[in-house]
Amino acid sequence: MNDAIDWLALVFRWLHFVFGAAWIGTSFYFTWLNNHIREEDDQPSEVAGGLWSVHGGAFYRVIKYKVAPEKLPKILHWFKWEAYLTWVTGVCLLITVYYLNAKVFMVDPGVSSISPVAAVSVGVAALILSWFVYDLLCRTPLVEKGLAFFALGLVLVAGLAYGLEQVLGPRAAYLHVGASLGTIMAANVFFVIIPNQRVMVDAMLAGREPEAKFGIGAARRSLHNNYFTLPVLFIMISNHFPFTYGHPMAWGLLVGLFVCGAMARHYFNLHGRGIKAPWLLPAAAAGMIGLALVSSPRPRVVRPTAAVGFAEAHGVITRRCLLCHAQTPGHPAFASAPLGFAFDRPDDIERHARAIYETTALHRVMPLANLTGITEEERGVIAAWYEAGAQVFKTEPRAPVAPLPTSTTASGPKAISPPKSHAAWAIYESRCALCHGASGQGDGPASASLNPRPRAFSDPGWQASVDDAGLKKVILEGGVPVGKSPLMPANPDLATQPETVDGLVQIVRSFRP
Repeated sequence: MNDAIDWLALVFRWLHFVFGAAWIGTSFYFTWLNNHIREEDDQPSEVAGGLWSVHGGAFYRVIKYKVAPEKLPKILHWFKWEAYLTWVTGVCLLITVYYLNAKVFMVDPGVSSISPVAAVSVGVAALILSWFVYDLLCRTPLVEKGLAFFALGLVLVAGLAYGLEQVLGPRAAYLHVGASLGTIMAANVFFVIIPNQRVMVDAMLAGREPEAKFGIGAARRSLHNNYFTLPVLFIMISNHFPFTYGHPMAWGLLVGLFVCGAMARHYFNLHGRGIKAPWLLPAAAAGMIGLALVSSPRPRVVRPTAAVGFAEAHGVITRRCLLCHAQTPGHPAFASAPLGFAFDRPDDIERHARAIYETTALHRVMPLANLTGITEEERGVIAAWYEAGAQVFKTEPRAPVAPLPTSTTASGPKAISPPKSHAAWAIYESRCALCHGASGQGDGPASASLNPRPRAFSDPGWQASVDDAGLKKVILEGGVPVGKSPLMPANPDLATQPETVDGLVQIVRSFRP
């Protein structure tokens, strides 16, 4: 099932990118055309101007009419499907990645105690309400006041970003601001631009002169869409930059980036019309530098007073990160390690040390929604370890081959847990305790997010119902082959480590009362 969802997400993301590129490309091109149209000698009175261009070895001439030509051509090209399909694939991607895994991607207990259903409802409401508020403003006289309209719109975007950050996880909050703007853009095309153009075409087909107000209204919404594009594009890539959405003032940083993008877009729009505003680009660049300085990450974690080595850091990573970032993730939301970052081996940890440090200690955006319950002290351990050089062990301790002893209780023989130096304990703590708990009570930090809940190894009835061979099969092959929960992952890499598997069985048996 996870593989199918991953492939759907890939297809939807790919299509969203393709259709979005086509839509934004036409938006930029037609805005460029409008800005570069100039009056020509001896042009007809109904013509606003024209331009000549050369591209791909051919010459082109474009004529813009003040309202419409005297008669329509046989073929009239409409530009709408790019917008519609961009929005549709974007919503499909939103559902596939975020809404189907809302508990992971939208809910952050450190932000609010909102339920997954409520989080999805907030996200959907943001998309719908954003359009109605924007459309209402466009129907007021304020829309004629360019700067005032922009300022009010910026305040509303800031309010939306701030409000979403109070209830949703940081990444989800950022994404829904972008999705709200994208919804406004698509709705502009569907509800205003295309209908207005249709009214003008219908008037001409009926032999009437089309009213200019419909073209003006459509052009205004199209220009708004042009200014929205850069902020939306930034949000589409923002999940790669946790220092933005993970910042304590993430909403303010987002608004600042919007302003810088709008200034750059405005410069090129004015430049195309022959209006000089040379200060805009330097001001936008200065704004970006200012944002970088203001948002420079300042670690808020408290480092341990004692020296921290890899043993301590490895303990935190195995307890708090390996639920998802493993070759075989234990969380049902992930068929493979996110971004391909797996931390099973010391070499893997060494390679991704900076990413671990930045996301857990600096920007505090991982673990995602803090699924594994990382503490402030543990973030400090990661920070101290990395800042001391991020050294790792190049070899892992191997398990003793000698059989482990047992003891006798009233209920029968009970396994004695292997010593902590045994390799099985490292496996148990990194792959098992996250769900089954450190003492086998089924109360690990990830247990609350799983359905069905993890097995309690302390259950004497269950202990009596399963033999050692059955335990080994589950450890190596996962829950599905033995008719148990698919949430229990397989561990095929342990097939060549029989002593470690024996140790894991002994650990499980040691939890029997």
